[in-house]
Amino acid sequence: MHQTRTQTGSIITPRLALISAVALMLAIILPAGPAAAQNESSGGSTGGLHRIEISLSGGWFGGVTYLDLPPIAPDANDLGARDILDFSGIPLGRPKYPAQIDAAQKTVEDGFYGGVGATFFMSPTFGIELAVAYGVSQASVTGQYRDQQNLPEEDPTPGRFEWDRTDMSWISGGANMLYVFSPERKLRPFVQLGLGGILNRFPTADDVGGLYVEFGAGLRVQVSPKMDVKFQLQSSIFTWDQNEVDRNETVMYPAASVGLVWKYEVPDEPVESPAPESTDAGQGNATQGSNGGS
Repeated sequence: MHQTRTQTGSIITPRLALISAVALMLAIILPAGPAAAQNESSGGSTGGLHRIEISLSGGWFGGVTYLDLPPIAPDANDLGARDILDFSGIPLGRPKYPAQIDAAQKTVEDGFYGGVGATFFMSPTFGIELAVAYGVSQASVTGQYRDQQNLPEEDPTPGRFEWDRTDMSWISGGANMLYVFSPERKLRPFVQLGLGGILNRFPTADDVGGLYVEFGAGLRVQVSPKMDVKFQLQSSIFTWDQNEVDRNETVMYPAASVGLVWKYEVPDEPVESPAPESTDAGQGNATQGSNGGS
């Protein structure tokens, strides 16, 4: 299958949603975090690291369609066309059905992932999280026969069909700003906003990497002074670079997870009291003054 090169940009609807989410997160996190840290500093704590948290989580992530081509018109100009490849690097339709497969779609299906993070709190509410995650899923290539009236005898079913399927995985790592509401309560909502990198890996096809922006929210439930359970919804948005067409796609991995959080409260540094000033000199001067007066 060939696809004519195009300079069409990717759909920007997810980007508009991202801009709104980022603006909301920044409005909440940026004023609250430094202010909370300053209050802690002025309130007698060390003014530095307040708490360290280690989290383990796992859950579901949603798939994405990163290549979705329309049917090619009979009179389309194929000047500069490129082959659309399956996950083995073979052009779609070959060698079984040369030039018959049209309207290709490449999709990463829903999967599961796990992650670990370390968060460093500068106050009871504001922290910076360093996180890594790993996910597994499958990817598929689907298409339809270009000539729906004269289908191959081996497969006379019209409509879309699956041409190829493969395992895939991804690994990501980045940093998040984290803000926890009402840290003194057992139920604590939180929001996060972060940046990082992601690498989508295939057994035979080229790996695809990119920078992502992540935003999310959730609820933490305190089960002990040292342990929380957290429930979280989040999304990672990045650009999927494609070599087969001159059009990159903005995609989003939504995710839902549950995890455990272990907390370590950093003890305050002891504040040394200044040594009391010696009063011997003062007493001597007072005695000398009284003698002179007598």
